[in-house]
Amino acid sequence: MNKKKYGNGKPIKVVVTGALGRAGKATVGILCGEPGIDVVGLVDALFFENEYPLPHGKSRIPASTNLEHILDRCQPDVLVDFTNPSATMIAFRAAAKRGIHVVIGTTGLSNNQLSQIHRIAKSAGIGVLTGSLSFGVALAAHLASIAAKYFDYAEIVDLGKFEKLDAPSGAALDIAKAMAKVRGKPFELPQGQKERPACRGRQYDGVTVHSLRLSDCYIHEQVIFGTSAGTLLNIGLELTSAEYLKPGIVIAVKEAPKHKGLVYGLDDLFLGFKKEKQKRK
Repeated sequence: MNKKKYGNGKPIKVVVTGALGRAGKATVGILCGEPGIDVVGLVDALFFENEYPLPHGKSRIPASTNLEHILDRCQPDVLVDFTNPSATMIAFRAAAKRGIHVVIGTTGLSNNQLSQIHRIAKSAGIGVLTGSLSFGVALAAHLASIAAKYFDYAEIVDLGKFEKLDAPSGAALDIAKAMAKVRGKPFELPQGQKERPACRGRQYDGVTVHSLRLSDCYIHEQVIFGTSAGTLLNIGLELTSAEYLKPGIVIAVKEAPKHKGLVYGLDDLFLGFKKEKQKRK
């Protein structure tokens, strides 16, 4: 394993894989405008040249379809991944072998894959940050977890673009997990129902997630709580473009080298909930 050294005022060197996708392009643009971070290489299956121009009129940097070539050539401190679960696992293993920290923006990773990532990352001594990179999702999940204690029923409408493959989305699952964690028991079925009907999405501790995939939308999450006492509560979130990644991707890149193993869920990095609770104690 090749241990990476940085600090003493030196910028964090970053390679982005999935760089030509919508989230990947936005990430490159965001990181290129951030002091203390240098994007040094790009990887995507659609590259046909060995260099690619950075936004904001900056220079051209190495680009390739071959991740291992770029990692060896550019020697990054952090790899940022926006691909798909199977490609993510390949990229993660390549980074871990070289002692490179990883930020995973890809959603849809299984619990088994997350367990593998944690085990390998700890062994390699690297930090891996994943989960929603949106402070809006983090705040929506926090608000939903507060409400979850007071309602019997809950469902989530999870709206995304046509090409989004995972259903439910990572954002919807993060919100559902936050709600379930606080309750300590599943939400109830609607009266008269013995089981929930099938839907595109899934069930999570009694929360039914309805995943809609339509054109001309980005990410929309609506959490609907209900009681048998005639009360409904709606918590809504609308992400309108890939710019939602800022400041989350910047925080994740700067934080990843400070950790060993997998950190799932960046709520405390965004909003400092744990620090606030400790202060109140």
